[in-house]
Amino acid sequence: MFTAESEFNQNICFLKDMIKAVIESARVLPGQSVAGSCPNTTGGTLIRPGGRSC
Repeated sequence: MFTAESEFNQNICFLKDMIKAVIESARVLPGQSVAGSCPNTTGGTLIRPGGRSC
């Protein structure tokens, strides 16, 4: 039986997992090239708005 609190906790876990997946899909590591662009030569990790395929 689900309570409102357990459903809320499940929803929060789902949202946290989705956020992690979205950020990871937008991450461009040093030396990586995405969507036909030049490689990331900044020496740091970039977050590409719209994800890696944009």
